[in-house]
Amino acid sequence: MKLLADFWQDVRYGIRLLTKNRRLTAGGVLTLAVVVGANTLMFSVVHGVLVRQLHYEQPDRLVQLWQSGLGGGGRGDWVSFPNFKDWAAANRTFEDMAAYRFSPMTLSGDGEAESMLGLQVTDRLFSILGVQPAAGRLFERGEDVPGHERVAIISHALWQRRYAADRGAVGKQVTVNGNPYTIVGIMPDEFHFPSGLSSEFGPIQVDMWIPMLQAPDLAKRGSHNFWVIARLKTGNTIEQARAEMQNIRANLALQYPATNKDLGVTVASLQDYVTGSVRPALLLLLAAVGVPYVCSCDRSRTSFRTGSRSVRLASECLRIHQAGGFESDCKPRGSEPAACIRGGPDGDCCDAVDRRRSFDSKLRQRHPPGSGIRARKPHSGYHQPSSLALPE
Repeated sequence: MKLLADFWQDVRYGIRLLTKNRRLTAGGVLTLAVVVGANTLMFSVVHGVLVRQLHYEQPDRLVQLWQSGLGGGGRGDWVSFPNFKDWAAANRTFEDMAAYRFSPMTLSGDGEAESMLGLQVTDRLFSILGVQPAAGRLFERGEDVPGHERVAIISHALWQRRYAADRGAVGKQVTVNGNPYTIVGIMPDEFHFPSGLSSEFGPIQVDMWIPMLQAPDLAKRGSHNFWVIARLKTGNTIEQARAEMQNIRANLALQYPATNKDLGVTVASLQDYVTGSVRPALLLLLAAVGVPYVCSCDRSRTSFRTGSRSVRLASECLRIHQAGGFESDCKPRGSEPAACIRGGPDGDCCDAVDRRRSFDSKLRQRHPPGSGIRARKPHSGYHQPSSLALPE
């Protein structure tokens, strides 16, 4: 019960400190509210981009592969299609491997023509990602082989926008870039691939996926126009994949020195590949809003501690005055002892505030324990916090 009583006593004391300077309290609360809100927003962004995993099956096993040190054309994180085929055939650490590249598409044949960004992919892409369609089916093995029936998978956004979410869109005949295609699948709303890519106009939205089209650059080892993704076998690590890919790279450099001699191979987790370009900026922003939060908390605490110290010093002066001694040392400027608690450390209280330790010593000398002289009870209506007791 004493612990509870002390707790409520401290609560009332804290409330009095807060209401004593309402402007300071309002400023502190407003500052903390703004900084906490900014930190919450920034943490949500960082968590959504850097921490939360991608919406694929076991995304920690997905990796992105690309060629580095390109010397015969191409740049960035691209791969030539012949090298991709050799990687897929020679590796033993991946379950499967797929290639893709962007392609502008014009959809027509069932209404007004609509331009959009699409993706040409090899047949194993969706199985590597481990996703399932909202309606219809995914690509089957061999549907990226020349001469196979032309099929397409559309995004959930395109399905709603063009077909009003009608499931009858599956099986519909459409025209894509002047060629007939059959819509065989619709992806779920949360599916986005590639993820995390953006342009100067905003996030990149892919609305259609079709099997890889035959083109002259598919046979050119020096034409680096493709991206490659793979899934690690269960139990294999990304370090094992990197070591194996270095061996495959060395073999290809010996077989095709004209195009592969100076090429390296980079293997990175898909999560790091997607967030790598924005990670430093987001962490910097998180630190930028976190430091003011710590500073504002410390500033508010210091301000309230300063006000609390003034009240404590004035209260001790009042207690000494009420004890009945040291009128020569403790001279309130008002006629009532209560004037002591209206002052502060600037001298408005009494001269004894800055020498309270010596007062404590003199008080004990004048009124030693057992003398029968006790300090008078403080004024009624004045609440003295328990933490202000004189040391024994």
